[in-house]
Amino acid sequence: MSESYLKALAEELSSVLSSKSVIGEPIIQEDKVLIPVTKLGFAIGSGSGKSSSKDVGGEGTGGGGGGGVEPIALIAIYKNIPGPEGVQVLSLQVPSKVPEVIEKAIESFTKMQEKKTQSEKEKEEKPTEQT
Repeated sequence: MSESYLKALAEELSSVLSSKSVIGEPIIQEDKVLIPVTKLGFAIGSGSGKSSSKDVGGEGTGGGGGGGVEPIALIAIYKNIPGPEGVQVLSLQVPSKVPEVIEKAIESFTKMQEKKTQSEKEKEEKPTEQT
């Protein structure tokens, strides 16, 4: 892949990855203005190689890329409410369940430890039979 091709691709991507792409066009409603906020991600790569074998020769080049856009929030600006009180950020992200799962796992582990300790105490307190 030629260097000029990659340079042209990078320049084109930089024009796409601007603040206008992340902060969307305002949506004007009767009592408020909504401004969409997105998250952009892009990755590109390329490579080339040439065989060093004397018997079988060859060379190749390749490249690839990918990208995505994800809506993450809306900024609501209420027309009749002055100051910062009139601005609200509305998240479009689903909250992570990881903290809840960790908390439940700790609770379960604690209960298992308590049962084990109680069982061991009961065994120690129980007199052994002698014959």
